[in-house]
Amino acid sequence: MASGESGAALAHSRLVDLLRVVSTDDEYLRYRLRSAFRLARHLQRYDEIGEWARAEDVAAVARLLATQPPSWDAGETALEAFVRTDGGEHDRELLHLFHERFLRGKALLGPPGSAMAHHHVVPALRHTRDHPTISPSLPPDTASRPLPQSRGVRGRP
Repeated sequence: MASGESGAALAHSRLVDLLRVVSTDDEYLRYRLRSAFRLARHLQRYDEIGEWARAEDVAAVARLLATQPPSWDAGETALEAFVRTDGGEHDRELLHLFHERFLRGKALLGPPGSAMAHHHVVPALRHTRDHPTISPSLPPDTASRPLPQSRGVRGRP
């Protein structure tokens, strides 16, 4: 079992493999099988890097708010309260935080190079006098590789 994977890693892998080879001539059934495959692949990927992504989300909120949330849910609540009352004073920091979260969420859809992770790449923010170029925190297995070029828009995982 690879680092970060649960005891369900083998089951996720088998389910993905089973759904990958099933085919049918029925258009609706083919759509439903493809949806099941995508869900199984997302669960497998979440098993691989989900804890890392949640920890990065909490760490980003902690950096912004200068206080450590006790959990991911508490961090989400604190972040929402902050955004609602900020009045635009921290827009650059929030843009950076949400951009990183988008990239982590995208990484949860599939491994680098997979069809599920192919979506429009959000352009990097340009360097300005006040704020350096954003370099997002990437999953451990992609840190040394660029994100693949993408072809679509994804929904929320």
